[in-house]
Amino acid sequence: MLLRLLQSLLLLGILAPVRLRARADLDPDADLPDLLLVQSPHTSGPLDAPRQGRIHPTIPITQYTLGHLESALFEQRTEQTLFPGLRLGSLFARDPIETFTFQGIPEEAAGSLMALPLRGASPLFAWQNARTLALTTTSPRNYIFNLPQSDPPATLLAAEAIGRQAGRLLVGLEGSNAKLIQRFEGEWESERLTFRASSATAGLPGHLFAATTTGWAWLEFDEDPVIVNVNEPVLGLAATRLITSSSSRMDLVVLTATRLLVYLGVSSDGAWQDVLTDPLPATRNNLSLHMVPRVPHITRPTGYLFLVQQAADSPVLWRVNYHPQGLLWQRVQVPASMDLPSAGILPALMAHGSGELMEHWLPSSGSRVFPTDQQFACAGADPSIVCDSSSAGWACAPGRAFAPLLSPVELCAGCADGYYQVSLGPHRYACEPCPGDHCRACVGGVCTACEMGFLLQPATAPGQAPTSCLAECSPGFQPAGEECILAAPSSGMAASIQPIPQQGAGRMSALTSTRATLRNGRLYVSNASLADSQGSGTFIVAMDDGQLQALDGAQLVANPTGPLPLQPLANFPNIGPVQLLLELSTKVVSENRVYLTLLFENNSRRSSMVLSCTLPGSNPADECALTAHSPVEINGTRTSNTPGQRLSPTVARFGANLLELQSNGSLLLVIDPHNHSDSPSTMVPHMAPATGRPLAWLYRQTPSGGLVAHPWDLVRFGDARTSADDSDFVHTNNPLAGPSPGQQASALSGRQASLRASPAELDASSSAASSSASASSTSASSASASSTSASSASAPASSSSSSSSSSSSSSSSSSSSSSSSSSSSASSSASSSASSSASPSASSS
Repeated sequence: MLLRLLQSLLLLGILAPVRLRARADLDPDADLPDLLLVQSPHTSGPLDAPRQGRIHPTIPITQYTLGHLESALFEQRTEQTLFPGLRLGSLFARDPIETFTFQGIPEEAAGSLMALPLRGASPLFAWQNARTLALTTTSPRNYIFNLPQSDPPATLLAAEAIGRQAGRLLVGLEGSNAKLIQRFEGEWESERLTFRASSATAGLPGHLFAATTTGWAWLEFDEDPVIVNVNEPVLGLAATRLITSSSSRMDLVVLTATRLLVYLGVSSDGAWQDVLTDPLPATRNNLSLHMVPRVPHITRPTGYLFLVQQAADSPVLWRVNYHPQGLLWQRVQVPASMDLPSAGILPALMAHGSGELMEHWLPSSGSRVFPTDQQFACAGADPSIVCDSSSAGWACAPGRAFAPLLSPVELCAGCADGYYQVSLGPHRYACEPCPGDHCRACVGGVCTACEMGFLLQPATAPGQAPTSCLAECSPGFQPAGEECILAAPSSGMAASIQPIPQQGAGRMSALTSTRATLRNGRLYVSNASLADSQGSGTFIVAMDDGQLQALDGAQLVANPTGPLPLQPLANFPNIGPVQLLLELSTKVVSENRVYLTLLFENNSRRSSMVLSCTLPGSNPADECALTAHSPVEINGTRTSNTPGQRLSPTVARFGANLLELQSNGSLLLVIDPHNHSDSPSTMVPHMAPATGRPLAWLYRQTPSGGLVAHPWDLVRFGDARTSADDSDFVHTNNPLAGPSPGQQASALSGRQASLRASPAELDASSSAASSSASASSTSASSASASSTSASSASAPASSSSSSSSSSSSSSSSSSSSSSSSSSSSASSSASSSASSSASPSASSS
C-alpha cells in the first residue's frame, strides 16, 4: 500500500525523486544531500509575520491579523492563468478583503486569540483571559465561560468550531487533569478529562488531539476520548497531510524525545491505516513542529515535513521526506534573513495544466517566503539568474536586469546597460552587447543612447555606423541635451500669446478632447474617428452652470483670433458644476454598438455619463449620432489630492482609483493601493517580442523616486505582484566597465529604472505634458527595452529645445535630463495621443 501511495505522489509531482546517500557522508545524521532555500525578492503581503489559513467562507487562502479590536483578512491574489509563477514571492493583496471588528475582548487576551475555521461560514474566534474562556462571532458577539475559582491556573491549548455559535476548547490545568469545554446548542458544558495535557492541536472538524505524559489522546466530538500509549511523554502534535489525500482522513505527527511517529490515514472511525516510526539520534533533539501545516488549512499531501531543531546559538531546519524505505532526513540551508524559531509555512496557490489551483507550501519568515532552489529554478532552468549555495542567495546573471513580470520563466529577463535583448522563443531571451564604444542603449544594432558624459551623433560620412558616442560633437554639429544635432542658424520664430474672446454667456470650467465630431449641435462617431488615435479635433466643454457645449478645433484653427466657436449640445443633460472632464471610448463591439463615457469630478465626487449609438455598418465612413444618458455617481472611489488623468482611450486614473471602460459601456473600478496619489502615472502599449502583440503597461513612480511598470492586465486584476513597494534590492549585473546603473535604482516589472530627475521635476514635467496636447515627442531608446518593447521600462520621451530629444532607458536604468524623464515623457505621449501601440523606439506625436 505504501508503494502505491508513493507512486501516486510521484505522479502528482508532490514528491520529487530522491537520491539516497550514506549517513557517513558530510552530515552523519542526514539521509539526503542538503536542500537550499532561497529568499523571494518581494514580500508576501502587507503584514510582517502574519497568520494565514482557510478561515474565509469563500476565499481559499487569506493572511490575517488577529487583535482584541479587529481581524483583517487579506486575500491571496495572483492571476496564475495570465502569468504563472510563485518565485517573486508576492502573494497577498495589500488591502484587506474583509475586516471583522470585536467588542468586549480584553487587550490582555490578544495573545491567546485563535481563528477557528468553519466550512461555508465566517470563522469563530476563541480566546482566554485568566479564568475567562470565550467564543466570539463576527457579528460580533461573545459567549463567555468562567472557570471555577477552585481550578488551577489554566491555558487554552486548542479549539475548534463545530457550528456558527458552537465550539470546543481544550484547556490545560497546571498540575491537574485537562478540561474539555464546549458550547453546543446554546449551552456550555465542561468535562474533566482523565489525563494531563501539555499541548494540543485541532484536526479535521470534530477532532482534537492532546499530548499526554505517556502518549496522546484523541477527542472526537460526541465520542469518548481515546488514549494512545507510546510509553513516553509526547512533546508535540500536528494533524497534517504527509501522504493522505482523502478529505475524510488526515495524518497525525507525534513527536517524543526519542521518536518521530506519523499515524497515516487517521479517520473518524477511530483507527488509522499505518504508522511510520523513525528513531531519533541523540544529536537530533529539541525538535519543533511549528512549521508543519495543519488541517483543515492543508488540503493536499506534501510528501515532506519541515521540522526545526531549536538551539539558542544556531537552530537547524530539517526536511523529513516520505519514502517507502522510511522517513529520510535532509538538512536545509537557509539564508541569514530567515528566523527559524519564528518561521512558518505558507500556502501558495499555483495554476496547473487542468486550470485548477493547487497549493504549494513555502517556508516563510517575517514577510518573506523561501522556495527551494529547485522551485526557484537555480539548477539551470532559468539562465537569467545565478544562485550561491554557500550564502543561500541569488543574483541576476551577467548582463541581466531584474524584470520579473516580463517572462514567467526568467526573473532577470531584462538587459543591463550596454546590452540589447534578443528573443530566443516564447518567454526566453538573451542579452547581447551593443555595438560601438560607450553605447548605453541600442535597437537593431544601432546605438540610440550613450553613457553619461558622451553624446549621440549620427554618421557624418558613408560607411560609418549610423550613430556613435563621442565625448564632444564633431564640426558642424552642436550639443542638444544628450545628442549632437546639425548646427543651424536660429529660425527666428516668435510666439504671441493673447486672450481669445468667448461666444455667449458663462465661463468654461473644464474640457476634454473627444473621438466624436460636431455637426449641427450633435456629436457623431464613425469607424474612422474611433480608430484615429489623434482624435477628431473636437472638444467637449463643461460650462460653470453645468451645461455641456462643444468646441470645433477646425474652426478655431481657421480663425485663431476670433471668438471661441462654442456650440450647445442638443439633448445633453445638465451635469452641474465640475472641475474636471475626461472622455473614455471603446472600440466597436458586437452588433456595432459604440460607447463613450464622460467622467467628471466636483470636489472629489466623481460621476459618469454614457454616450452611445449603433453604427450602420463597418465601413470607415459609417457613423451614428450619440445619445446621452443620465449621469450616475461613481461609488466606492477613494479621495485623492490630484486631478484625474486619462491613461489610455479606455482607462482613467483618479489617485489610487483606476477606471476602465468595458466593452458593454460599464465602468470597472480598480483600487490600486500601490499607486501613490501625488505621483504621475501613464500607460503605454508595447509590442511583446515573443508574440508581436501589443500589451499595455502601467508606469508608476515609487516612493523612492524610481519608476515601476506592470502589465495592465495584472494591475486590473489586483495581482499582488504589481506592488511598487518591493523593488529596491535586486540589482543589475553589468560586467561592462563603462555603463553603470544610475541613481535611485528600483526594480521594474519590465526593468530596473534609475531617475536623474527628482520627483518634483517628474510632477512638473508630467503636468506640463498633460496640459499640452499638441506637444511632439520623440522616442526614448532603451538598451534592451527598445528592442523588446513590452519589457521596456522606458517610454517615449518628450522632446524640447532645453532637453535631449532622446532619453535613454535600458533594462537596468531609465535616464533623463533635468527637464525630461521617462515618466513625464510617457505621460506626454499618453496625454497627447491617448495610447501608442508602437514599440518604445517608435516616434509618436
